[in-house]
Amino acid sequence: MAIKALLFDLDDTLYNEKIFIKSGFKEVAKFINNKFNIGKKNIFKILIDVFDEGIRENIFNIAL
Repeated sequence: MAIKALLFDLDDTLYNEKIFIKSGFKEVAKFINNKFNIGKKNIFKILIDVFDEGIRENIFNIAL
């Protein structure tokens, strides 16, 4: 039988989820800073605070 798919569980298996999330939030904060001139440290903190509250859906909408 031929292998048809190979799946990886990334969250906290191959990558630490929190580190992965933080790297994405840093890029989003950088983008917002460049586009709207809003402090990237402030945006990053808000995103992390929302994430640390246990929210996993609509994080960007909630942060905004």
